[in-house]
Amino acid sequence: MKITHWLSLASLAGVVLWLAGGLTFAGPPAPAPQPAAPRSAGAVKLAYVDFQQVLDTSVVGKKAQDELKKKFGSTQDLLKQKGQELQDLQTQLEKQKDVLSTIALEEKKNLFAAKYKSYMQQKMMLQEQYNNEFIKLVKPMQKEISDIIVAIGKEKGYTMIFKYDVSAQTEDSELAEFLFFPSAIAYFDAGVNITTEVLARYDAKHR
Repeated sequence: MKITHWLSLASLAGVVLWLAGGLTFAGPPAPAPQPAAPRSAGAVKLAYVDFQQVLDTSVVGKKAQDELKKKFGSTQDLLKQKGQELQDLQTQLEKQKDVLSTIALEEKKNLFAAKYKSYMQQKMMLQEQYNNEFIKLVKPMQKEISDIIVAIGKEKGYTMIFKYDVSAQTEDSELAEFLFFPSAIAYFDAGVNITTEVLARYDAKHR
């Protein structure tokens, strides 16, 4: 199960302006290394890895997602609830701005400002804690998966192996936020997808 994303602040984008005066994620044994495939002079052999799939479905990736959810899931839900409460309060004040007295409206604005400030302080503090834990869990994956990709590249004579997150194009993933390589492919042949092999070798190291 994917971890719920942090509550987006997009819906609260106009709050500051409003306050200013307006009313806004036992395997098979690792395959034996094979000699590099011969390549004629000047030939180019390309492949890509769906890094997102490895992060989402590998043994280590799933464990990392579970640990993040266990540590931060309940607090994320609480912050999401507080964010919704702020949105509701903002909507309520917008509707009441013409019927409340100047003093009453100012008091409600000040209350909203205090709640919003507290919400942002809690969110920023938790986000920092989350980011530190996230990097601690996911960073080691970078080295291991990169080594596997390099090994496959040398064994099979690839000129270059790209990272192309096909999975990330269709659904959200918590681990997608930590990007290791640039994604720069406009077209690819599905026959050069080595994701399954990378995933099998990576899982084999952790089972």
